[in-house]
Amino acid sequence: MAPTHELRLQCLEKILDKVYSRVVLDRHLTHSESEDQLNSRIVGMLASAGLNASHDTQWGGHVDVAVTGPDDFFWMAEAKFDNGYAWLKKGFYQLTTRYMPGCEGADCGELIIYGRKKNALKALKNWASVIARLDQCRMEEDHCDEKLWFRTSHVSEGTGRRIRVRHKILTLWFEPKDR
Repeated sequence: MAPTHELRLQCLEKILDKVYSRVVLDRHLTHSESEDQLNSRIVGMLASAGLNASHDTQWGGHVDVAVTGPDDFFWMAEAKFDNGYAWLKKGFYQLTTRYMPGCEGADCGELIIYGRKKNALKALKNWASVIARLDQCRMEEDHCDEKLWFRTSHVSEGTGRRIRVRHKILTLWFEPKDR
């Protein structure tokens, strides 16, 4: 495992991107799965990669995807279907005000957006414009065009420290025109 929280996060995100690619490649199967099935699929692949990953862990509520590591490393993700921005905002607040404590090593997480509609890029950019209007929100990284994610930071209400959230959309749209 990496020696610092920042390096752990970088390694985890590289693994997550590979896991997400598999979910998207299998969209002919995954597009009709439930949120819990998709979360369990992701956790299973993370565990197979040797990570201490879990689903529905009790950290202030039922965390969809959690990964723990040395030195009190706690990473968590809330997953939501792309069912409108009010629904995504609810997931964002679950993640940032319920699950993420905001202390060192537990100050980074992810909003996984399961995109079942056409044009995931447009949906993600629209979500970025919604989230950018929140109080004390900073856009940290914008990789929407090439990697379908962006990162924001926010002040944790509990600690007053900045917390970071990666917002990642998985393209599960599947409607082949050859049938």
